[in-house]
Amino acid sequence: GLEEHLNRAKVNTLVIGGFNAAICVKKTTLDAIIKGYEVWTTKEILFTDNLVRADPSRVQQIVTEQLEFYRDQTSHFETVDGLRETIQRQLR
Repeated sequence: GLEEHLNRAKVNTLVIGGFNAAICVKKTTLDAIIKGYEVWTTKEILFTDNLVRADPSRVQQIVTEQLEFYRDQTSHFETVDGLRETIQRQLR
C-alpha cells in the first residue's frame, strides 16, 4: 500500500491538498500526523464543498474554521510559491 511505499522511500513529509477539506482531506491529514508524518499544506490547494451549499453570509466563517484547523495541525504556507520554495530548499 501507500504507507509501505512511503516507508521504503524514506518519506517523512507529505504535502496534502484536495477538494473536501472538511472531511476527506482532514481525515487524511490526521491519519498522516498520527502515523508520524510532517504535513505541509496551503490554502491555495484546499477547497471545501461546504462553500457551494453554504449561506453566502457564512462563507468567510467556514473558510476561517477550515484554515484554523490546518494552521494548527500542519506546517501551513500562505501560498503555493512559499511551499514550493521550501520544498526546493529541502531538496538541495
